[in-house]
This record gives sequence, structure tokens and C-alpha cells, in this order.
Amino acid sequence: TDGLRYFSNDWTDKNIENSTRQTVIRNLILAMGKKRDNQSKQYFVKFRSWNSVFMKDLRVLFPDIPFLFMYRNPVEVLVSGQKRANEFEASRPTSKGAYITNYSLEKTQEMEKLTFLTLSIKRMLATALSFQNNNTAYLNYKDFKKDNFEMILKKAFNYQPTSNELPLMLSQFDRYSKDQTNNVQFVSDTVTKLKAVTPEIQQAADEHLNDLTTELDTLKMTFNPILSV
Repeated sequence: TDGLRYFSNDWTDKNIENSTRQTVIRNLILAMGKKRDNQSKQYFVKFRSWNSVFMKDLRVLFPDIPFLFMYRNPVEVLVSGQKRANEFEASRPTSKGAYITNYSLEKTQEMEKLTFLTLSIKRMLATALSFQNNNTAYLNYKDFKKDNFEMILKKAFNYQPTSNELPLMLSQFDRYSKDQTNNVQFVSDTVTKLKAVTPEIQQAADEHLNDLTTELDTLKMTFNPILSV
């Protein structure tokens, strides 16, 4: 959520170490996971993609907590961003846009929509890569499947769901997560997005994002195929 902007004093301060803002954010995250029954032992916190620019700060607050960074084919992300660019476009001419891209406010205000989106994603990927070998796991979106899910939890979080928990977790793969009614069935949009890639999007990915994604692929979680006998 936008609540993480308090890390930066409303996008104005990149040096938050030892600040009271760290304490506020830590306490907020801990409060959201407050134990509500005798069975609960662990909980998962999901951040939005651009929140990855705060990984350094989150690592300071939770140095021993495992992180999982999931990434996707850059051209698919750019196609999505172009279709729902309102949020990013609203951020571009503001201090938030400058903070996310790590460019000056003057430069972000001059950027084209696709350039701003591309450089925002570039910053997120580069930030995630800077934390390799630091209790951080990487997962390619195409590997985020039912068959792999139990292993993902084990590899990334050393977590083994119970026999009651796992079916409930796996059932979510059949639902479209952005539908609040939980009645819309999930259908992969990869083919549709790849068909929507323009030459401009492909060029942006080639120039700024593909090398970072390739590096992430060398670090990503792998899954051994099940051999039939």
C-alpha cells in the first residue's frame, strides 16, 4: 500500500536508518500479523511491485525474515502497465515517481509514459538483485503453479502447510485474485499479452529490462520434473 511512503517522509527522504519511521512501519506490520488464535504460527505479507524499492529498509526491520521476489517477462509487465497506467501516470510528475525511479523530479516530469514505466520496473528489478544471497528467493511468474506451490513455500519460507491448509491455498489458483467477489475463474493472460507487445515495448524491454531478468533467471527457484516410471 501507499503506507510505505512514510518510510521516506512522504517521498522526500532516502535516508531513514535509525528513524522513528522505521519503528512505526515495523510495528504496523507486526500488528497486522497479531496472533488471533492458538493455531496460527506464521503469516505472509504481500507487497505491491513498486514496494520493492523499499527492500533495503524492510531488510533492516526484518533481517532474519525470508523474502520471495516474483518477477515476470518484462514485455508482459509493460503491456499490463500500459493498459492500467493511471496509477503510474499519476505518480510520474510527483515526488513518488522520482523516488521510485531514482531520477530527479524534473526528469520524471519530462518522461513519456512508457519510459517512466520502464525505468520504474528497472529500479525494482535492480533493487531485488542487490539482495541476492541475503535470505531472498527469486521466482519466475511462469513457475508459479499449483504443482510447484508446496515446494515454493518450502524453498522460500521453510514452511510446510498442513493437510488442511494446502487445499485451501491451492484453491486460490482457480480464482482471479483481483476480483473481490471470488467468483471469476483465473485464466492465464500470457498469450494475450505477448500478442499485444508493440515494437516500442519490445525495444524498451531490450534496452533496460531483459538483462536484469536474465540475471534473475540465473538465481531463480528451480523445480525438478516428476519422472514417470
